[in-house]
Amino acid sequence: MNSASFLVYSEFSGARNSANYANTQFMFFSPNPPPARNDSQKVELFTLSKSNNEKYTLKKPLVALISKNDGEYKLEYPQLELYAFSEDKDEVIKEFMDDFFDLCDDILPCNDSELGKHPKYWKEMLHTLVRKNGNY
Repeated sequence: MNSASFLVYSEFSGARNSANYANTQFMFFSPNPPPARNDSQKVELFTLSKSNNEKYTLKKPLVALISKNDGEYKLEYPQLELYAFSEDKDEVIKEFMDDFFDLCDDILPCNDSELGKHPKYWKEMLHTLVRKNGNY
């Protein structure tokens, strides 16, 4: 494998735990240079600063990766294992946001004893990212 990913500590919190990692960057660890990327494989950061969901408010920006490969967009937030795919950029963003807030609805009301290892971690991450609005 020519590359490895690492998590970059977020400045949003003074406490250092797994829930504070919000941004993923990629670095190549090979004496050979990485293969040239063509224009159809761009990877960019997607940042959502404000929620359009009536149930949840974002406490801090949601930073995900968006890429386009062979005419298809992929939007991903690996820490929550959320991925969306579409040929239309606006559609992939809408699908991703729907999946994100569906995950909030599914995970946040659960007791920790009902959750496995990964869903517990997702719940911790979601608590750092969102706040439930008053009447919900």
